[in-house]
Amino acid sequence: MYLARLVSEVAILAMMNNLEPYGSHVPAYGEISAAMAKASNEDPLFPEHEAGSEVTACILVAVAHQESRFHPNIIGDHGKSFGLYQIQPPTAKIDGSLLLIPMNASFIAVDLFRQSFRHCEARPWPERLSWYVASNGCPTHPVIVKKSMERLILAQELFRKYFPKSNLPTALPAKGQTSKAK
Repeated sequence: MYLARLVSEVAILAMMNNLEPYGSHVPAYGEISAAMAKASNEDPLFPEHEAGSEVTACILVAVAHQESRFHPNIIGDHGKSFGLYQIQPPTAKIDGSLLLIPMNASFIAVDLFRQSFRHCEARPWPERLSWYVASNGCPTHPVIVKKSMERLILAQELFRKYFPKSNLPTALPAKGQTSKAK
């Protein structure tokens, strides 16, 4: 059963403006918030939890802020990582130019977050993006764990600030699987 409430573009835009109010890429915030809302609502990480889309949006915002400061066309890591979420094309199995389109990047990021959560399911919640941020192939390295923690703790802070009446989900199902609604 799909229980996740829809998250609005306006809520995502508010988070983005709060975190990064200035810069030459601010005019792209409308397109970015629309992409994040669509990915969060159509493919939430927690589809059977009321706050599933909200949590997904907060994670997308936190990762995009930490990885690119919401700059959709940035190419980093000496040409290896692309777009809002600094995704490497081999990881996404997609051409890098397609990762510069916020809609594509947001859906791919959600799928990669889900993979990271599965790979790191035995770890504490703040460390579950370690696989995602491990460009060196070592998700247990302290620097990688710290990067995961920065992103997921920021997502939790955003969630508590922008969705104070909601509760965080306790478990994450794999894509195509269902979780127990609580």
